[in-house]
Amino acid sequence: MVRILVIGLLPFVFGVDQSSGSEEPLDYNRDVRPILSDACFHCHGPDAQNQSSEFRMDTEENLFADLGGYFGVVPGDLEESEIHYRIHTDDEIDAMPPPDANRLLTDEERAILDRWITEGATWEGHWAFQIAEKSEIPPDQHPVDFFIDRKLAEESITPNQRASRETLLRRASLALTGLLPTPEEVDTFLAKPDSDEIWRGELQRLMATSAYAERQTLLWLDGARYADTDGFQNDAERSNWPWRDWVIKAYQDNLPFDQFTIEQLAGDMLPEATNHQILASAYNRNHRQNSEGGALAEEFLVENVIDRVETTSTVWLGLTMGCARCHD
Repeated sequence: MVRILVIGLLPFVFGVDQSSGSEEPLDYNRDVRPILSDACFHCHGPDAQNQSSEFRMDTEENLFADLGGYFGVVPGDLEESEIHYRIHTDDEIDAMPPPDANRLLTDEERAILDRWITEGATWEGHWAFQIAEKSEIPPDQHPVDFFIDRKLAEESITPNQRASRETLLRRASLALTGLLPTPEEVDTFLAKPDSDEIWRGELQRLMATSAYAERQTLLWLDGARYADTDGFQNDAERSNWPWRDWVIKAYQDNLPFDQFTIEQLAGDMLPEATNHQILASAYNRNHRQNSEGGALAEEFLVENVIDRVETTSTVWLGLTMGCARCHD
C-alpha cells in the first residue's frame, strides 16, 4: 500500500571503528567495495573503454577466478592472494594502483583489504538487489524500538524518559502532516485515557487527514522532479498541478503501490485507459521544457528520454543511471 514511500532507499549502517579493535566482521558493501571502486574499478571495473587489464574486480566470478595458476583473491589466505602482494609491494611495475594512477591506497585501506581477505573475503552484490533478511524481533517489542535500543546499548547510552502526551502528539503531527496540532486537537486528546488503543486511534486520525496525504505527496514530488515552471531560460509557468492532485488522491485512497507505479509510468498505455489513468502518466512530463527559439527538437527529444530513464531508475530502482550516457 502507498502509505509511506522511501525514494532511492539507502541502507542505514554504522561504520566499523578500525582503531578500537572491534570484532565486528567487515561488511563488503560498506567497508570494501568503496575502496575497490575508488582505487581499482577505473582499470579493473565495468567500463570496457577504460579496461587496462582482463582482470576485473567488480564481479564475484572475476574477482575469485583462476588467472592461470594464481588468484586475485583466495578467501582466508593472504599470501596466496595476488591483491595482497600488489597493494604492498615496492616494485613500481607490480604495484597496484600504479604509482602514476593518482589513486594511491592509504595504510588504513590496505589494512581493511587484508582483513577482508583474512575474514573469508565475503562478496556481496549491490545492496538494492540483495534479498532482505527478516531480523528476529521479540514479540512484545516494536521493531523500531528494538533496533534503537540495541544500538543505544552498544554505545552505553541510556534513553530519556518517555515524553509527555502533549509532546508525543506534537511529534506525531509534525512527522505525519508537517503541521502542529491545533489547541482543540490537543485538548481533545488529553481528555481521553492514556492507553495504547487511544494513541493508535490518534495516529489513524492523523493518517486519515488530507494533510497527511499532502505531506507524503511532497516527498514523491521531490523524487519526480515536479515543478510549476519550465526550468530553462525564461522559466515559463506550466500547469502540472492536476498531476500533483492525482498523487494526493492516490495517497488519500491508499492506492496499492503496484497500481500507483503502473499508472504513472504507463497509464496512457493501459487498455481503455481512463482520463484519470492518462493523467497519472504526466509523471513522465515533469522534465524541463526549453522554449528557446534556437532549441533543437531532436536534441531535446533525446534529453527528455534521458531524463525519464534517470528519474525512473532513481525513484523505483534506487540506481543512478546518468553515467550510462557515456559509460556502458
